[in-house]
Amino acid sequence: MHFVPTISEITESRLNGSLVDLPSEPSDLTKKDLYVSGSRWGQTHLKALRVQLIEPVSPERIFPCQFLPPSDDPGTQHDCSYARKASEDTLKDWYLVAPEFVHNRFASLFGDLATKYSKSGRYGVVPVAKRRHAAGQYVRAGEEEHCCEDILGQEFVELLGQVMTQNRHVSEDDGWVDQEAFVVNIHGTRLKITAARFEGEYLAVVNSNTMPVSLTQWVRRTYALDLRRVEGRIEVLRWLLGLVQYLYSGQAEIALLKKVLRWGHATTAARYTVSKTKRRRGRVEFAAASLGSPGVSSFAVAYRSG
Repeated sequence: MHFVPTISEITESRLNGSLVDLPSEPSDLTKKDLYVSGSRWGQTHLKALRVQLIEPVSPERIFPCQFLPPSDDPGTQHDCSYARKASEDTLKDWYLVAPEFVHNRFASLFGDLATKYSKSGRYGVVPVAKRRHAAGQYVRAGEEEHCCEDILGQEFVELLGQVMTQNRHVSEDDGWVDQEAFVVNIHGTRLKITAARFEGEYLAVVNSNTMPVSLTQWVRRTYALDLRRVEGRIEVLRWLLGLVQYLYSGQAEIALLKKVLRWGHATTAARYTVSKTKRRRGRVEFAAASLGSPGVSSFAVAYRSG
C-alpha cells in the first residue's frame, strides 16, 4: 500500500522522538560496522539506510480500510466472543485457570505463536517468529514503550529481509520491484503492527555501495493495543483479520505471496473443472483447493515477541 505521511503525522512523530535527523551527506554502505547480525541493528544502520519512523498510526494506515472488518459483522462478533471470555482479573491467575481455556481460539492463537514458532528451530522462506531483544527497554504493565532505535532496527531488518527474499521470486527481467512487508510486535501484553513499503529504486540502492540523500524509507507503526483488556483483544482480532484479508486479496505488493495465490487460483479452477465433470456423472463432489492461512501469511508477516 502506498504511504505518504501527513503533516500531522510528521509533527507528532517528531514530537515523540520517532523522527530523527538524517545525514546530510550520502552514506557509505561498504563500512564494516554495518555488517553485523540483524539483532544488533540500531541507529547506525537506520541512519545509513535513511529510515524514518512514523508512529503512532491507525490500522487504516497499515492496510486499506476496506479490509478492516466492521465491529457488527456476525463472523467478527463470533470470533470476538472468544476474546471476551477472560477478564483482566482472570488473567492475573492465568496459570491456575489456563486449563479452562484450552479450547479457546483466541488463547490458542497466541499460545501457538509462543510455543510452535518461537525458538522452535522452524525456518521457512521468511522467519515467522523471533524473540526480540528488549534493548534495555523495560516498562511496567500498561505503560507506553518509548521509541527505541535499537528495537526499530530489529524490526527494520525483518522488514527488509522479507522484501529481499520476496524479490528473489520475481522474474530476473523485472529487476528490483516495489514490495511491502509487515511485522506483528508483541512486548509484554502490548501489540503493535509495523509496516513498510519499499520501492524498487530503494532496494537497488541498498544493494549498492552508496545511499544518496535523495531517498527516505518510511516505516509506520500502529499505536499499542493492550491484550489484558477485552477491548484491546477485540481490536487485535480485527486488525489481524484485516491484515490477513489484505494479504489474501492479492492487492498486497508481496511477490512470493502473489505467486502462491496465482498457483492456488489456478489449482482451484482446475479442480473445479474436474469436480464439474464428476457431478455430470452423478457424483456431487467439492474439490476446490485451499491455501492454509499459516502457510500463506507466514510469507508476509513476521511475528516478534519481546
